[in-house]
Amino acid sequence: MSELNSHQKSVHPYYLMMGALIMWWIVSALFFWDHMGDDAYIFFRYAEHLTTGEGLRWNSDMPAVEGFSSPLWVLCLGGGGLWFDIPNFARGFGMLCLVGTFFELYRAIKPSRFAGLGLWSLSLVMGLHYWGTAGLETPLYLWLLLASLPLISTSSVHLWNWIALGLLGITRPEAPALVVLVLCLRWFRFRTWSNKYLLALAPMLGWQLFRWWYFGDWLPNTYWAKASGDLQVRLLSGWNYAGWLSFPLVIGIWKSTDKLVWIPSIALWGIVVAGGGDWMWHHRLLIPVLGTVVYLGWTVEKRWRYALLVSLIPYWIKPSMIWAILNCVWTGERLPITEFQEGDLIVVSERLADDIRQVYPTGSLIAINHAGVLPYFLSDYDFVDMSALNDRYLARLEGGLHQKFDAEYVLEQQPDLVVLNSFVDPQTDTGYQPNYWEGETALFVHPRFKKEYVPIAKVWRRVRHGGGFASIWLFQRRKGL
Repeated sequence: MSELNSHQKSVHPYYLMMGALIMWWIVSALFFWDHMGDDAYIFFRYAEHLTTGEGLRWNSDMPAVEGFSSPLWVLCLGGGGLWFDIPNFARGFGMLCLVGTFFELYRAIKPSRFAGLGLWSLSLVMGLHYWGTAGLETPLYLWLLLASLPLISTSSVHLWNWIALGLLGITRPEAPALVVLVLCLRWFRFRTWSNKYLLALAPMLGWQLFRWWYFGDWLPNTYWAKASGDLQVRLLSGWNYAGWLSFPLVIGIWKSTDKLVWIPSIALWGIVVAGGGDWMWHHRLLIPVLGTVVYLGWTVEKRWRYALLVSLIPYWIKPSMIWAILNCVWTGERLPITEFQEGDLIVVSERLADDIRQVYPTGSLIAINHAGVLPYFLSDYDFVDMSALNDRYLARLEGGLHQKFDAEYVLEQQPDLVVLNSFVDPQTDTGYQPNYWEGETALFVHPRFKKEYVPIAKVWRRVRHGGGFASIWLFQRRKGL
């Protein structure tokens, strides 16, 4: 018996760690699966119009505007929408991108206890799971970015790495700068030319020409809406958002045996800072940078590797949330609605869309602030996006993110309905209070608005992030105007 036991092979602890890691990712995906924010539905509306043959348009019968931040993500959703429900396809495709990310990391980091710790550190980052299946391009961006980095460090790479770099160029507005930077760094290191350089440049150059021809602009409308405010204000806001991450990046390029490969990561971090950061929870725009810290951490001197991992701890899931994730295996409970980006806005907006369909005819013009969920569920209605993402005129006004609005302009469009929000619980019977967003407030207090619009009797109550309540109010244009 002892002789048989001596021939038995024990399982290497590394593979046990990796098996546990895979199970953790699966359970986390289940726990966060239902979460989705309003902005994802902006992509879905464009994808829905694409699948129905109406083109990449916000409103099918109005001039086209590029109100989305990821052309590749819209095209993927449009393709998937031919066979699947678009929101569910977005969740599933996001999960596949996370799987791709995992394998890129696994291939780059040789099996060792350090690799296991690095992968675990990234898997504990809250934003990775929170945004991984939330319908936005974040996991796709992370996957393609990591797949592009070998082009800087290795002379002989797979065709996939070139394809990934090319696709990266149409994944985010800032990505073309990263593509050019990676190609320049590769040329600087290896001094060799290949037709694959053109392969990497073709998607972004092709989209740029298409953008000018189709949308009539050289930059996406989201750039004007989000990143065109006062530079000093943006830098301060961006530093408050991403400044903490400068620590591992400085260590990385200082103590790395391959400093060139850290440059795209630092450049992306700088772009996020210069853009003013982001308002969404759990560091959505920093997820790709955090991924590169783990991916490149093993180029750093051994004694500094742990410092990089420790620097990720502020981004980790809270212990109470970790227990809730593990607990969902046998209870089936998932992320609470009060932890969603906008609470139960999606569920309530779907009910509001059903109510609008019963009363107001298809093609009615609706002015709205939350430009995602309701426009998606009312894809055959036209909308005025008061938040400027999908409006060419508003996006080019002075001001930063969420500071661009023009009440007079909205009223000139003569919308049939206006959707306003308020931080009041309608059950308190206090009436509408203009305390939600300054653009809505400016519209509500405008003299013309009170003359031309009246509220309907019904109010839609919704739960906010973190608890508490808000309400959605519908104002209709007076008949005969």
